Amino acid sequence: MFNPSRRALLTASGALALSAAAPSLALADAAAATVSATWDLSDLYASDAAWQAEFDRVRALLPKLETYKGTLGASPAALKTALQAISDVSRAVMRLDIYAGLKADLDNHSAPDQQRRGDTQNLETALAEATAWVSPQVLALGAAKVKAFVAADPGLAKFRFGLDEILRAAPHTLSEEKEALLAAAGTPLNGPQDVFGLLTNADIPWPEITLSTGEKVKLDNAGYTKVREAADRDDRHRVMTTFFSAYGQYEGAIGANYAAKINGDAFLARAHHFDSGLQASLFANGVDEGVYRTLVAECNAGLPQLHRYFKLRQKLLGLPDMGYWDIYPPVVKLEKRFDLDTMRTLTLEAMKPLGESYVSVLAKGTAAKWMDARPRPGKTSGAYMNGEA
Repeated sequence: MFNPSRRALLTASGALALSAAAPSLALADAAAATVSATWDLSDLYASDAAWQAEFDRVRALLPKLETYKGTLGASPAALKTALQAISDVSRAVMRLDIYAGLKADLDNHSAPDQQRRGDTQNLETALAEATAWVSPQVLALGAAKVKAFVAADPGLAKFRFGLDEILRAAPHTLSEEKEALLAAAGTPLNGPQDVFGLLTNADIPWPEITLSTGEKVKLDNAGYTKVREAADRDDRHRVMTTFFSAYGQYEGAIGANYAAKINGDAFLARAHHFDSGLQASLFANGVDEGVYRTLVAECNAGLPQLHRYFKLRQKLLGLPDMGYWDIYPPVVKLEKRFDLDTMRTLTLEAMKPLGESYVSVLAKGTAAKWMDARPRPGKTSGAYMNGEA
């Protein structure tokens, strides 16, 4: 949902947290670390019970945020106090959300973990409702007063970007009551995304096929990605046909779910006075619609080069023709296999031109137990790690 105040404040607080947490590591020691294939979420909360205690604490803080209503224009200090309180709660909600999301992604069949994720989504919606008054009241102060406050109090510097975003969104900001009403719709409007995630990661009974090599593969999202580049062309064709046929059995439900998502986005775009869903989507990141349309035009203009590449690929693979199942297999052979430790070492070496600070942060993140790399039944597909944690 388009909510400039919350997005801006979360962004500002997240950036602050990252800068404060920058590690001071010896690169040689960091590079020698062994990568963990599974994560340890206790870095976020020691247990589910600890998460629940924090959840209850944060939820109790939401009504207190409304006590700052009407105080923003009193002084620079008053504005800073209100924004800092909202930022603190927003950061706490973000942390709760990351833990709940990662736990739920581990096994989409786990009802307690799915409930925890749902509870967090409801908390995010409640936070958006509790702070829906911020943008209208900042706009009521006027750009000149807001900028004067920021100039007068150095403590407001970290909120400058968020405040500028609120001012930029003035044509698309509604009254406090209307913004609160739209904020309350956040959880139901997220429904299509939740449904699709559960359908594809938990409910579809993915088929199993046996390749010409004798290897048996379950064609879920991870299995498909692995074997769609099989050396044998008949294997690739069967992989594609079988995988997309499994999706095809649910095309009605997936189509209806997609339509619900589009209708929800269109509703929010109209409500916030955007000309289209595209404009609304690009506005959040300050991207002009012309940039998007130029990219599409250039992609279309480059199709002859893409087709030329396909012909070259066909020649290198020695194929009589090209099908969709032929675009993934490598055109050269590399027998060497790369484990996680090797990939990490190569990545850190390749990133050295970006500077010691960058490599130090990357080294710390990849040495800690912050990644879960292996696919498992019920796990949301991906390697993967969450950089916001």
